[in-house]
Amino acid sequence: MSTRVVLPVWQGAASSGATYVQVDSLRILAAELKQLLNARGERLGVVVITLTFAGQRSPALVERRAQATCRLLAALRSLVRRTDRVFVLGNRGYVVLPDCDEPGRMAVEERLWWALCSRVRSLQTRELADLTALAVGGRMLERADSQNLLSVLREAARPRRVLNAPLGLAEPVADSEADSEGKPGQERGPGPTQELAQALPPKQDQRLVPGVQLSLSSAPGEELLAEARRLGIPYLAPLPRRVSASVRQAISPHLAHELHCCPIGRARKTLTVALADSRNHRAILERLERETGLQIFPVLTPAHELQQALERLSTTSSSHKRR
Repeated sequence: MSTRVVLPVWQGAASSGATYVQVDSLRILAAELKQLLNARGERLGVVVITLTFAGQRSPALVERRAQATCRLLAALRSLVRRTDRVFVLGNRGYVVLPDCDEPGRMAVEERLWWALCSRVRSLQTRELADLTALAVGGRMLERADSQNLLSVLREAARPRRVLNAPLGLAEPVADSEADSEGKPGQERGPGPTQELAQALPPKQDQRLVPGVQLSLSSAPGEELLAEARRLGIPYLAPLPRRVSASVRQAISPHLAHELHCCPIGRARKTLTVALADSRNHRAILERLERETGLQIFPVLTPAHELQQALERLSTTSSSHKRR
């Protein structure tokens, strides 16, 4: 069974009307994605967001956590295209990106990750007081995967980035949404807490890289985050270290340095571009749309991150010219 729900979107985002679909089991989700693969093309990008909670699993708590997950996804839903699909399964959200390549999927994953990081303090409210971790992961789905989507979706849910709240140790919680159909006596897969525990590295390494914890105190600078929220532009750092040729070639290094911006991802006709200075961002976006013929999705990043990205863009372009 699946249920479509219309959500309000958070302040500073696009107009209302974004939707998500609630599903009751991983098998139903797999059936939905199989239909999308058959109808929308050869591949889909998927980003998986997992919330992990501490404490008991009373019916009241399960319901409260499910509502909290939906409210969080209501905020994130406005950061992706209207043609993208969002599914909710218990304490997990699956953002499905049609017509997307892996660099584009990674750009969306980073965008959503930092949206989570920027909002984590406001999430620590009464309804999320027992939240112990947020995680994102994902992968590309090919049409060839359609015969084995259950296993593929379990793999996609493995966390690549984990935000671990310092709220004390918690007993593992085997959430019913993992992959059960709710049949009596059916064996359940591992809950999100167990999966996160398996993926976490040693505690002494706290750098923000895929698969490594970030403590809540390491969240991005408040001033830049406040500016991003004011403008309704996602905050993103660190920027991707590698981008595809189609992304690099969308903007010439000369134009990128002139406008002080850098392309970091592309999904079909939408180019994601990092900016460090928001004062004239509208003029920059209009210029980029004229020059590229693409829709431009901006993200805000610290000046040093943008400078490093521009240096990588120039170096890569120069090395290709010498060949």
